[in-house]
Amino acid sequence: MGNWVSDRDVDLARGFMESALTYMFDGGWVADYPGDVIEAARGHSQAVLCLEPQKIIDEFDRTLRAAKSVGENAEAVAKLRLTANTHLAGWNGSAANAYKEQMTKMEIFCDGQQTDLLQALQGLSTAFVLAIAARRSYHGLCVATEAAAINEIGEQAKRDAKFTIDILGDLAKGVLSADPRRLLSGALETMIDVGTHVYEYVMGGDADEVIGTYQRQATALLDGFQDGLLTIRDHLRRQTESVAGTEVALYEPLPLSCDVDSPDFRYETFKLAGQDEAAVGTISPRVAAERDRQAQEEHDQDSPIGRRLAGDKGAI
Repeated sequence: MGNWVSDRDVDLARGFMESALTYMFDGGWVADYPGDVIEAARGHSQAVLCLEPQKIIDEFDRTLRAAKSVGENAEAVAKLRLTANTHLAGWNGSAANAYKEQMTKMEIFCDGQQTDLLQALQGLSTAFVLAIAARRSYHGLCVATEAAAINEIGEQAKRDAKFTIDILGDLAKGVLSADPRRLLSGALETMIDVGTHVYEYVMGGDADEVIGTYQRQATALLDGFQDGLLTIRDHLRRQTESVAGTEVALYEPLPLSCDVDSPDFRYETFKLAGQDEAAVGTISPRVAAERDRQAQEEHDQDSPIGRRLAGDKGAI
C-alpha cells in the first residue's frame, strides 16, 4: 500500500457519512429520507476508486524499464559506434556508406522509441495523480459531510467541517504539460502534488444545505475526474496518431549493393579506403567468380539430386 487513501478508507468514510445523514432523517432534521443521496454516494465512491494506484505504478515501472533500455543502453550504443567508427572506418564506397548510415539510423530510432515511451509514461503518471487526488478529495468530502451532519444534529461539540477538492481537469493538464524526461527518475509517488489545483470549502448550514453541498461537490468532483480522464485519452490518441504517421528511416531497405547475396553486390562498393585500384581490379573479378560459383551451388542444391541428398526422399 502506497501513500494514498485506500479503498477501505474511502468506504469507511462514506459509511460514516451515510449513518450521519440517516440519523439526521430519523431525528427529523430533513424533510425527506436521504435515500437517493446515499445511493448516489455509493456510485460516487465506486467511480473515484475505479483507478487502482498500485496497478498504475506496476505498469509505469514496466514501461519505464523499456524506455530506459531502449534509450539509455550505453553498451549497445557503444558497440554501434565502435563498429561504425572503428571496424568500418576503413571501408568506403556506396554500399559501405549506406551501411554506416544505417548504424546512425539505429541510434536515432532508439531515441525516438524512448520519446514515444515517455509520452506513454506521461499518460500513466497523470492517471496516477488523478487516482490519488480523486480518492483524497472524495474522502475529505465524506468526512466533512459527516462532521457537518453531526454539527447540525448537535449531538456533540462542533467538529471541523472543512474540506478541499482537487480540480482534477486542471490537475491533469498541469501534469501533462511538464517535461516527460523527469519521469526517467522513476519517482512516481513524488508527483502526487505536482501541479495540484485545490479549492478549500467549509461545510455548514442546515440539514438540507449539508446534503445539497455534498451533492454539488460530489458532482463537480466526478465531472473533473471525467475531464481529467478525457484529457489523458486525447493525449494518448494524439501520440498514437503521431507515431502512426511517422516514417521511420530505419525501416527503409538498404541498397541491394549492401547484400552480399544480391546480384547487385560488387566489391568496389564496399572496399578498403586507400586500396590500390589495380588491386581492386584484380579482386573484383575474383569476388564475382566466387559469387557465381556459390549461386551455382545453391542452384544445384535445389535440383532433384540436391534435394535427395538433403534428405527429401520424394525428390526422385
